[in-house]
Amino acid sequence: MMKQNTRYSMERFNALRTPAKVSDYFHSIDQFQPDQRVVDYGRVSSRQQKKNLSHQLAKLKVDVEKRGHLSVATVGEIAPGWEYWRTGFGRAIAIAKEFNAIVVARSIKRFWKSWDPEWKTRQKGLPLSVFDMKQLMAEADGVLLATVIPPDAPPKKEKSEETKEGQAATGNKGGHPVELFPKKAARLKNMPRVLALRKAGKGYGEIGDMLGIPRSTIRDWIKSWEKSAHLSDVG
Repeated sequence: MMKQNTRYSMERFNALRTPAKVSDYFHSIDQFQPDQRVVDYGRVSSRQQKKNLSHQLAKLKVDVEKRGHLSVATVGEIAPGWEYWRTGFGRAIAIAKEFNAIVVARSIKRFWKSWDPEWKTRQKGLPLSVFDMKQLMAEADGVLLATVIPPDAPPKKEKSEETKEGQAATGNKGGHPVELFPKKAARLKNMPRVLALRKAGKGYGEIGDMLGIPRSTIRDWIKSWEKSAHLSDVG
């Protein structure tokens, strides 16, 4: 009995440490012929991402139907990606079995995220292991699982797609706000001091050094101001 337990422990240990080739377990939705019955499955980790879930499922339905497949049901849930026996995933599998359908998500991460119970914590960035895949396949109970983003896509591509989805859901395109006229705004902000320093006898280079602005920019600003002042006097 001890030998059997030891063998099981070693197999489990090796499965936890062996990276899986995801496409050995998952399919790409593009591998299926049109008219395939599909259960759309989406997941987010927390209630703060609920809006993202709605957008994720809507986008998934579009991706499925534009390929000519038939969505028979949509299941979304809020649960950690590494949690075993999730209720929503179980419901998606049950519906798929009833309709002889496959279950499709946007990406592998929507189905599962790597977690090593031996470490007692989620290990971010770990590749999915053979243990992860076997566990998920056991839960799928023979139902085929597929993704819109190819299963073996590089993590960066998957992350990029998820970021775009999140930004679309929140209306935030990311990055810093874009000013329509940044140069004009900088000129208007700094011009009073530039003119004061110029009247104090400072040269273009000195003013530029003091304000952290290129000498050529200071010169252009002053020349433009002198020209407009001259035209104003003439008028």
